[in-house]
Amino acid sequence: MNEYMKIAKELSEDNLRTNAGGPFGACVVKKVYYGNTKEDAAEIGFRDEYIYNFIKKQNDEVLKLICIDRDETIKAFKEFTKKDDKTIY
Repeated sequence: MNEYMKIAKELSEDNLRTNAGGPFGACVVKKVYYGNTKEDAAEIGFRDEYIYNFIKKQNDEVLKLICIDRDETIKAFKEFTKKDDKTIY
């Protein structure tokens, strides 16, 4: 697993345990690496279309988005759906 995605995955798992936020984690470097897609987020109740629309308009040279390790990062989303005390932000 990519070292930055490992950090983000661990943050999302911590959020599940502490209820400090949704099942999201991030590690920002020169590029944006993400695991779960906007469709994954919508499936568990998070609809942030305005963020995705903004990002779509950006030049790849300014903000490069790379989807990796989804098979690992999706696990936190699946656990989130099972929680009785979840909050949709």
